[in-house]
Amino acid sequence: ILDQAWSYCALSVAAQLATFPISLYYFHQFPVYFLISNLFIVLPVTIIMYAGIVFLIIPCSIVIQYLGSFLNWLIRHTNDFLYYIENLPFASLGGIWISTFQFLMIYLIMASFILIISFKIRKLLLPVSVLLCVLMVSFAFKTWLDFKRHEIIFFSIRKQSAIAYVYRGESLLVADVDPSDKLFSFSIRPVLDKRGNNKLKFFHNLKSFSGDSYKGDTNFLQFANFRILRWTSDFDNLIFKERLKVNAILISGNPKSKLRDIQTSVDFSRIFIDGTNPDYKIEAWKTEAGKMNIACYVLKKNPAYIIKL
Repeated sequence: ILDQAWSYCALSVAAQLATFPISLYYFHQFPVYFLISNLFIVLPVTIIMYAGIVFLIIPCSIVIQYLGSFLNWLIRHTNDFLYYIENLPFASLGGIWISTFQFLMIYLIMASFILIISFKIRKLLLPVSVLLCVLMVSFAFKTWLDFKRHEIIFFSIRKQSAIAYVYRGESLLVADVDPSDKLFSFSIRPVLDKRGNNKLKFFHNLKSFSGDSYKGDTNFLQFANFRILRWTSDFDNLIFKERLKVNAILISGNPKSKLRDIQTSVDFSRIFIDGTNPDYKIEAWKTEAGKMNIACYVLKKNPAYIIKL
């Protein structure tokens, strides 16, 4: 039994080593408890596979009924076990992003180690050491680039609004999306993780906030020297005493104002229209912006818009 368990462990480790660069590159995570899950999943998966074949071949309805119930029970409990492992503390290391170059380098280093161990080719030790150094330098360089990154990200989200400010390895998110929402996990978090931002500050777009290089409230946002006015229905009948000057207008919350009316009160160079506005109004504003030669971007059914600062 111990020999069989050891062979399963060796097989599991070998399979994980062979696929972990793919897991990092495509799924951006590494399963910590892979050995435990793989070891305990081999037997039920084997039984499910052979029982499934028997289920397809045997024509006896009574046998199929009992076998089907057994398969259903086994599959359900196997999934429950995997779900339990997945939800254990520190079950996976997430937010790991590697480039195509790093992906290929990892496989090249692994192949070189296999040649060194299997065929005793000691001449490869020096090249492998160089490759390891190059890989480490590439990780350090990416960390430095992420720290130097300074940008604003306007997320394109259906019926909601989200803006991120990335500066010195940190992220500030102003949104009406709850961090526990799946939309945040699948549409916003991966973008920030890719930029190496482990520190995230979240503010609801209806609350005031301020920091060293940013500040904002319900209708006004400033990130470094870039100023944004969120134009909502609250401004429809509002009269300004003097003309405001901002870098961009974010039209949100389905206001009734036309762009020419906004331009009489605000000096701006570009317009963003988020997903909280109906489609027919978005098309009307796009047409009007084209006639006025104003840059306009719709944050709905489009990629996120990134401004480099």
